[in-house]
Amino acid sequence: MIKKSIKVGLLISALGLGACQQQPDIYNWGEYETTMLAYYKDASHIGAFEAELLALIEQSDVSDKKIGPGIFAEYGYLLLQKGDIEKSVKYFTLEKKN
Repeated sequence: MIKKSIKVGLLISALGLGACQQQPDIYNWGEYETTMLAYYKDASHIGAFEAELLALIEQSDVSDKKIGPGIFAEYGYLLLQKGDIEKSVKYFTLEKKN
């Protein structure tokens, strides 16, 4: 009886540890967080932030990972701030589709 209880306990422990395995990230974030933080702290970093967003968008076509949620919208918002309404609408629409 005790041996059976030990075996059941070990089995439950093994199953529990198996569930703790880290899941792979399905999104490609690149250096988004770092460049976004730098831009939010100092708006003069807008060029680096825009370049990172555009690089992520271009990589999404060839990468097996999806582009992170909000990337298209963030880029669309930057375009909107620059006054490029037509392009910004395109990226907001892509965000909605994603």
